[in-house]
Amino acid sequence: MLRSFDIFRKATLGCGLALMIVVTAGAAQARPVNILYSFKGGNDGAESVSGVISDSQGNLYGTTPRGGGNGCGGLGCGTVFKLAPDGTETVLYAFQGGSDGYSPFTNLVRNKSGNLYGVTLGGTGNNCSCGTVFRLAPDGTEAVLHTFSGGSDGADPAAGLLLDNHGNLYGTTANGGANGKGTVFRIAPNGAESVMYAFCAQANCTDGAAPLSALIADKAGNLYGTTSYGGSIIEGGTVFRLALDGTESVLYSFCQVQPNCQDGQQPVAGVTLDQAGNLYGTTYQGGALDDESSGTVFKLASDGTETVLHSFSPKTDGSLPQSGVIIDKAGDIFGTTSQALACGSGAVYRLSPGGSEKLFCVPSQTDASVMDRNGYLYSTGDVGGKYDEGFVFAIKKH
Repeated sequence: MLRSFDIFRKATLGCGLALMIVVTAGAAQARPVNILYSFKGGNDGAESVSGVISDSQGNLYGTTPRGGGNGCGGLGCGTVFKLAPDGTETVLYAFQGGSDGYSPFTNLVRNKSGNLYGVTLGGTGNNCSCGTVFRLAPDGTEAVLHTFSGGSDGADPAAGLLLDNHGNLYGTTANGGANGKGTVFRIAPNGAESVMYAFCAQANCTDGAAPLSALIADKAGNLYGTTSYGGSIIEGGTVFRLALDGTESVLYSFCQVQPNCQDGQQPVAGVTLDQAGNLYGTTYQGGALDDESSGTVFKLASDGTETVLHSFSPKTDGSLPQSGVIIDKAGDIFGTTSQALACGSGAVYRLSPGGSEKLFCVPSQTDASVMDRNGYLYSTGDVGGKYDEGFVFAIKKH
């Protein structure tokens, strides 16, 4: 089984390109990448894989799993950072590697009071270093809301959090729970953790196992996410819905179309919901290109019909997508792949409603989701940049 951070670990590419190449079906055009900040690998952080969120003033917020000091074997235990519109980076908190947690590598959420919430991969618990949920106040005070014990409460949170209007936080753990195969959990405003669902409750884990994704919610409060394993095919993975009363429904089990799981296999990112109730996401493997396929972008209709919108190929446009997708008002779908042969590095892709694809090459591996703001896409690359320690970037959408 995948351990939560394994799939996010990167092999260093050492890519020092200064250009972004836009690849279309018939031509390639060079344009500059707007690198907003290059991490130095010291106190300012390193190797961000979180992507970023923003506030109303245009400040960006994210995490780095390394840097921030000399702890954690000299690599640093990770940071929460803020990047101002003028490019000034501020470390809001540097993790110490003890009870405060270490290695934050997922995106943050922010409430109206300016508090930031996230998870860490590690953190000292009763039985294991199984991760934490934390809050960071605007004054830089960090509070651990929950430390996972590795037991029934879960272990190894592998994705960011969902914050509702009442101050509840929702997330997933890749391991732990009553059946040892992961959980959906809730953190109440008073800090109390409760497990809403423990996966692999059904024989052969037909209800799913090992969720690595963040959650989304519809207007009724139902939660949606993916599991990287389980379903009708044990290594296929699922898309699931979880009602607030804890009732779980598998909306789709992957790897039903053979050979080679042409409908997709092993989703590791979450899903996006459109106005009509359709879900969109990616799978890490599978696709319609036989042995060349390396993941998909899919659509799941409200009636359970799954459609593969795009199958990736390492020979053309990329492979093994670990991020989810966003959809803009024009219906264009955007996401990232860590590697793309046409780029020699990672890429941001755009799929039009008509099915055509455009690649925006990024001089780094990038597996973080993109954020759409004012006609630009923002995210992070975990290597490359001026110091080869990763960077925050923006690219114009069109």
